[in-house]
Amino acid sequence: MYELFSVDWPPLSFALPRDVWHAVLPLAHCGGWQPRGTNPPPGYEVFAAALDARTITQIGVIPWHEGYRHADGQSVIGSDACALANGLENMLDDIPAHDVHTADCNLLELFSGPKKDSLRRLITFMRLGAFTIHECTDIYP
Repeated sequence: MYELFSVDWPPLSFALPRDVWHAVLPLAHCGGWQPRGTNPPPGYEVFAAALDARTITQIGVIPWHEGYRHADGQSVIGSDACALANGLENMLDDIPAHDVHTADCNLLELFSGPKKDSLRRLITFMRLGAFTIHECTDIYP
């Protein structure tokens, strides 16, 4: 489970399964979103700066990946969050309103039926601005 935490509106957050987050990204891309890259989590620069070139070569540390798929505490800036929301919103009309129950559903069918409303709530959350991406460690009842 992943949890997105609002930077500008704490303690607002949005939780979603990892596989759903991984499907949201290509869906937004199909809707025109051009990823701008993420900012590293707090402390990453300190960790990277403490390593010398020899240590980096030995342990294979690479510069920040700027990715969205992993939940490393990285942040998505406000303008990118809005662009991500726009990309998802651009795809809403193509998502079936009825629930599609097939094992091999496509990306649009994955968000069909009541999941389309969840996608709308995610879009609303992203419009609040910058957010961070975290792995949920708590188990909710």
